[in-house]
Amino acid sequence: HSALYPIVKQTRRAAGFDETDNACSQLDKLEASLHLAFDDVSDVAPLVAGLLSMNTESRYPVSHLRPEALKEATLKALVSQFLAFSAKQPVLLIVEDAHWIDPTTQEVLDMLLPNIADKRVLAAITYRPEYRPRWSGLAYALTLPVVRLPRRDVVLMTEKMVGGKPLAREVLEQIIAKTDGVPLFVEELTKTILESG
Repeated sequence: HSALYPIVKQTRRAAGFDETDNACSQLDKLEASLHLAFDDVSDVAPLVAGLLSMNTESRYPVSHLRPEALKEATLKALVSQFLAFSAKQPVLLIVEDAHWIDPTTQEVLDMLLPNIADKRVLAAITYRPEYRPRWSGLAYALTLPVVRLPRRDVVLMTEKMVGGKPLAREVLEQIIAKTDGVPLFVEELTKTILESG
């Protein structure tokens, strides 16, 4: 289940969950983490706990919201948590490879990013050109396209990676042709060639 996986993973990390924690201990840690953003966590904790598949019936009443309303409330709680936290200290939000983002995490970003103009938030989001984010036209959003490496830079990168070892001209030409100037591909193909001898 990949929906909100990056957010779930970060929430667990921020709460300091440990493999040895029981359900009660995890809920205590989650509440402590949420207290960094909220004075009263009673409305937010059951929503975030539900996102983390935690049972909260011993501490909070069972929600009678319909699934769509529960999802909406949970997403709003996540955005509120982020914005409340940014009011207490500056926040750096990093989203890598947003072109592979799941639809629910996309919803969170679409709710969050239009609301950070006057907040202490720096969001750095990487994505491929085919990805068309709704928030790219915001006045405070700056798009910095990263172009493919020119031939000269591919040669320099390859030379540094081989560390002075001789590389046949035809091998270098294949690296240039097959990687199309994408730095990660240059690195991976060069490593593969070096490892294969």
